Amino acid sequence: MGGFPPLVSAMPAGFPPPVGGFGAPPPVAPNPFGSGMAPVPPPVNMPPPVPPMGPPPVGMPPPVAMPPMGPPPVPAYGSGDPFASSDPFGSGGDAFANVAPSDPYASTARSQPMPPADPFAALNNPFAAPPGAPPLARPMTAMPGVNSFPGGPAPVPASRPRAATVGPVGGAWPPPQQPSFHQDVPLENMTEVRGALGINRPRLMVTQLDGSEQGEMPLNEGDNLIGREVGGIFAEDNLLSSRHATVIVKGGAAWVRDEGSRNGVYARVAPNQRIELQEGDQFCLGRIILRFDHRPPPGVMVSPDAVGYLSLVVGRDVDKALFPLAIPPTGLTLGRSRSDVRFPNDGWISGLHCQLLAIGPQVFLVDLKSSNGTYARIRGTRALNHGDALLMGQRIFHVNLA
Repeated sequence: MGGFPPLVSAMPAGFPPPVGGFGAPPPVAPNPFGSGMAPVPPPVNMPPPVPPMGPPPVGMPPPVAMPPMGPPPVPAYGSGDPFASSDPFGSGGDAFANVAPSDPYASTARSQPMPPADPFAALNNPFAAPPGAPPLARPMTAMPGVNSFPGGPAPVPASRPRAATVGPVGGAWPPPQQPSFHQDVPLENMTEVRGALGINRPRLMVTQLDGSEQGEMPLNEGDNLIGREVGGIFAEDNLLSSRHATVIVKGGAAWVRDEGSRNGVYARVAPNQRIELQEGDQFCLGRIILRFDHRPPPGVMVSPDAVGYLSLVVGRDVDKALFPLAIPPTGLTLGRSRSDVRFPNDGWISGLHCQLLAIGPQVFLVDLKSSNGTYARIRGTRALNHGDALLMGQRIFHVNLA
């Protein structure tokens, strides 16, 4: 390379040239424009190194610590505050000292601050005092809950109607008032109105034997006839007589009377209720009707231990050879599958349907919570209760007296 004298090695002959350090040739870098090697030029215009931090020079004052930041102090007007001159009122702290003489309290001598006058009191206020009026003998006190700021609007007189409130007062809406259009109606008038509208009138809910509803029969005060001659749903029931039964309604009570019908009127026995059977009484379970007798029918041998006898009145697919059936002193159970006397072909009968309970010479009929119920035939007239069920013809009549 031109301009540089050749380096003279001070090392003895036979030693390899030194790598780096004093006397070593400068490092070379690849030449992007050729296959030879070119020396790396020395850095140009490099900044001088930064000296390490050390103690401050002698004679320099230490840095002053800054106080922590916080909210600016609140100026107190007229108390030596450097910002007191910026008071827009220039009155030493009283914002209302320069109010016009229309303020009734402006010229009154007082030892303590009085409520300042409202600068808007005379705007559209029919109760504001005219300018120059003498001060009142006693200042008007703001009504509680109306003016909470001293010197606010004048209180509203009691005779002045107040505007309707459109929002909740006290933080919550009042509960809605329910209309009570029955509260002024006398009880006797209520009864008449409800009776005329058919509300809570006694009625019979009519269902088929399978429980499907067929309608209802309203019950009027007095006699209500049931039979084929009534027509309607009863006209085609060939198990009903023309005048089968009468339901009598008087006030809140009701009765049923058998009118000498051919197939009778049967009332459902309440579960676990004991009904004492008399001579010739009949009862129904499913599609089977049985008759009870204390003495054996004609032609039947007397059983010395029997407390009664059962005879078959109506029954399909029943082994008629079982009847008349002697009732032992221990009684009998009747049902479709889990009883002493079984009727397996009648699907309307429960597995354990009813029981004949013998207590001494008496025999009672007890329903064992069967699904379709046990019905006993009535004689003459029987009182009805709400919820009773009557079997007449091919229908069941449910009594509703509510």
